[in-house]
Formats: sequence, C-alpha cells, structure tokens
Amino acid sequence: DVVIQVATPVYHKAKSVIYKSRLNGHTDEWQDSEAYEHIFRYENLKPGKYQFEVRAKAPGTGWSELSSFEFEIKPPFWNTLWFKLIVLGLLGGVGYLIYRMKLKNDLKEERIKTKLASLESQALRAQMNPHFIFNSLNSIKSLILLDRKEEGVTYLTKFSKMVREILKHSKERYIPLNRELELLRIYLDMESLRFHQKFDFNIQIDPTLNIYNQMVPPLLIQPYVENSIWHGLLHLEGDAHLNIAVYSKNGFLYIEIEDNGIGRKASALSKPKDSIFEKKSEGMELSKNRIDLISELAQVNIEDLERDGQSAGTRVTIKLPSNYGKEV
Repeated sequence: DVVIQVATPVYHKAKSVIYKSRLNGHTDEWQDSEAYEHIFRYENLKPGKYQFEVRAKAPGTGWSELSSFEFEIKPPFWNTLWFKLIVLGLLGGVGYLIYRMKLKNDLKEERIKTKLASLESQALRAQMNPHFIFNSLNSIKSLILLDRKEEGVTYLTKFSKMVREILKHSKERYIPLNRELELLRIYLDMESLRFHQKFDFNIQIDPTLNIYNQMVPPLLIQPYVENSIWHGLLHLEGDAHLNIAVYSKNGFLYIEIEDNGIGRKASALSKPKDSIFEKKSEGMELSKNRIDLISELAQVNIEDLERDGQSAGTRVTIKLPSNYGKEV
C-alpha cells in the first residue's frame, strides 16, 4: 500500500487547490480530485516500477507544470524468479528422488517376490524330497510285510492325501490356516505311525482365532515340526511330547512349537556329519528365509528350554502379521 501526499505553495488559497494525477504502471487515466484532496492512496499494488504524476490548479490560474515521482515495489523473496527457479529445481529433485525410490522399491519388491517364489518352490520340493518319499514307501512296505495291513492302508491313504495337498499348495502363495493345520496333522499322524507312537502331539488353537480367514504361507510350520521330531524327540529316552499352540495377539498370529526333546546342543553332538538329520535343517532354513521376506514384522525365534540346569527341549515361535495375505 502506497500513500503520497503533495502540497502547492499557494498559501492563501490552499484549501481551494485541485489536483489531476495518475500512476503510470497502475493506470494511464488522469484522475481529478476535489478541492484540498492532496493525499493519494493506492492499495494492493503489484511488484513493479511506477511513476506518479500530478498537476495543481488554484482558482484563477492555469494548471501547473507536471511533477513526478518514481518508485519501485520489489517482490517478496518467495515471488522472485530466482526463488521460483530454486523451488522448481528442488521440486524436480525431490520428484526425481521419489521416482528413484519408488523404482528402487518396485525392483526390490519384484526381487522379493521372485526370491519368495523360489523359496516357496524349494520348500515344496523339500517336502517331496526323495528321502521322504522313499522312507514313506518303505514304511508302507514294512507294515504290509509285517501283516499290519490295516495300518499300511491308513499310512498309504495319509501319504497320498499329503502328496495331493502339497501339489495343490504349490500353486498358491498363501492358504487359510485351517488347510495348513490339516496338512500338518496328516504329517504328524504319518510320523507317529511310522515311529510306532514314539511321541505324542497336541495342537491347541485359540477359540477366538478364525482359522478359515487367517492366511499363512503354505508348508511354513511343517519344517519346524519335522526338526523337533528328528532332532529332539527321536533321540529322547522316555515320554516324548510335542505341543503346538496357535493364537493371535496384538495384531499378530503366533505359532509356538514346543518339544521336550534332547535339545539342540545334545542333538548336534549326537548326529554324524552328512547324516539325514543334517539334511532335515534345510527345510527350517528355507522357512526362515520365507518369513524374513514376508514382512519386516514377521519373525521366527528359537529358544532352548532348561529345567534345573538341564536341557528340557526347544521352543520355536513364529510371528506373522494377522493381515498377511489380506493387504490392500
């Protein structure tokens, strides 16, 4: 806002003086003032150069010579060309960084998906490894030769169902928890029958958990259960127990696999190198890698249990986001 005040040296008729004015850069038209209106106001002028021009006239005289006054209104720094160029450059730089980050994240996500698909494929193949098939068929053969045909038929039925389910799961990235637990029960029944009820097992499910709606990666739990049996329970003298607890808490799904086996240290000392027991841990490593790729919030924790300073088994805790497989 600009206020300009003028005066004319006609003292005895000062209140009768009139003015004609204009502000070049704002308007080209001359404005006439009333008598003694010697203050000129201009509001909300835009940045730029201006020239104020004015003439005066007293009663009985002609118009005076033109008087002028030049001034410049500089724009605020945020409205200058250099600032706009800097902001434009910064926005362009930020936009480029966002694009690069998005591109990097997209590539990372694609690599994760590819790696996850590869790990899932390896995990599925691990369940169908020749050792498993060979040992299962041998178990069926032994039961038939021992004239335990009914048990042999039961084992064969479970084996065929497990193979069918594994092949079905190979086409899916995630499945409902109830199907994962169903396949796990088939596997546990087969191993229990194969080792003449060497161990017993119990699966506890939180009644508030909707196992038909909760999604999990296929064949995620089985390698850890298999590890508990082969590394812990089969080496134990006495009653062998395997407990599996499934529950949800604070937006996460928890799967706890606890055995009262000999523990990891004793197992490592008891097994020879390159044994079939050594190969069993491959499935666990694949499952851990799959969990690591699922989400930064997904975890697997393995702890050694002790009682009175002695090994009392192992507990594996798998933690997955409850919204896994349902992200928008």
